[in-house]
Amino acid sequence: ILKKITLFILLFVNLCTAQSKDNLEFGIITALSISNVSDSYNQRTKSLVEYSGGAFGNYYLSEQWSLKLKAIYERKGYAEGLYENRETDVAFNMISVPVTAHFYFGNSNNWYINLGPYIGFMIAAKATSFNVDVTRLFNSTDFGIAGGIGYKLPIGEKLDVFAEIDNQTGLSDILVDNPGSAVRNNRLSFNLGIIF
Repeated sequence: ILKKITLFILLFVNLCTAQSKDNLEFGIITALSISNVSDSYNQRTKSLVEYSGGAFGNYYLSEQWSLKLKAIYERKGYAEGLYENRETDVAFNMISVPVTAHFYFGNSNNWYINLGPYIGFMIAAKATSFNVDVTRLFNSTDFGIAGGIGYKLPIGEKLDVFAEIDNQTGLSDILVDNPGSAVRNNRLSFNLGIIF
């Protein structure tokens, strides 16, 4: 899984740098995330609050449009679920790779909205109250739609900071051999980052 992610990121960076180095920027990101799961009837579990972090590359197609690729290590999951009829939080260690189109607006194009697909790769899942590995119960990949809104602030000639609200809505069933209603990941995060 990590080899596939690394190859995908390297291909993206190579494609962008082959076009123009002036249009490419990189950055790091950290986030506070609120996640849960829901079924096809939109019944949701209680939310789990976690931290995440990662890196990204952003290629500008014009002054108002860019294409951003993120690689984020994050913990998703849900609170007060059941494992063997006992209540526990369930946390997923995942690497998420969103690819989003960004549209910039405002007087200085400092505001932006973004939308695009993401794919998530399950590293491990744990019933945290009992410290039991439950990875076998969940599919190894997750995909869905990512979107958000943000604001970036220049603080130097080649350095910006940004804050954004980012949402991921899963479209795939995360459970292995699920005979019932599909169970999907949901995640809302509050991100801070540096662009250089």
